[in-house]
Amino acid sequence: MKQIRGYRIHIILLSILVFHFFSSTLNAQTEERTPADESRSVTTEQRAVLAEEISQLGILPQAQLRNSFGQVPRHRFISGPPQAMAYTNSPLPLGSGVLIPSPEEHAKMIAAAGDLTGATVLVAGPESGYLAALVSRIAARVVQIEFLPSRAAVFSALFEELGYANIEVRSGAELIRQDTVDRYDAILVAYGTENIPLPLIARLNQAGTLTAVLSYQQGEQLLIEYRRIRNGASIRVVDRVFFPVE
Repeated sequence: MKQIRGYRIHIILLSILVFHFFSSTLNAQTEERTPADESRSVTTEQRAVLAEEISQLGILPQAQLRNSFGQVPRHRFISGPPQAMAYTNSPLPLGSGVLIPSPEEHAKMIAAAGDLTGATVLVAGPESGYLAALVSRIAARVVQIEFLPSRAAVFSALFEELGYANIEVRSGAELIRQDTVDRYDAILVAYGTENIPLPLIARLNQAGTLTAVLSYQQGEQLLIEYRRIRNGASIRVVDRVFFPVE
């Protein structure tokens, strides 16, 4: 009887140990799958789908797409529309009459600027934080001129949170017209304008490239590429696009 009683005690102790083991394992799995983790997983998949959609258009090389559109969380740069809409290839309203262009338009502008690997780039325009973030995953250094002062601080904080240490945000549209000693390998003017801002041309390095969106009274917008060459400059029309007007 003592042997049977001892056997039962061993069985009970073993059952308790097994219960605690599976209970701890279940709790650990539950702790690992937090809402934040699930959210990151969803947006990672959405970014991959968006990068693939842009890839089908043949605008940018695969490596640049993975490093930019495949990594940058577009939903963090918009406000108002649902998060899922951030990864559709379409412009989105941001309120106060401001739009963020579609990812396709941004891809066209980045492609028109040429190879930005290791480059110093100036990005100018209202709500241009997403474009600056995309470029920063390719270029060595990015300076963003944000037209809306209230948004400049927001973007600075967001870039710091995302770990994008190679972006500097400067505030105010007047910076477009001010002289500076800074020179850039590429300048991206991310808004519709009637003329190429001449002060920006002076900021280009030798053989630098400026891409801008020229708007016409009929509403048509053309993405143009201005490139410095040895004895002057060349200008060509890249494509029709849609960007916010200045």
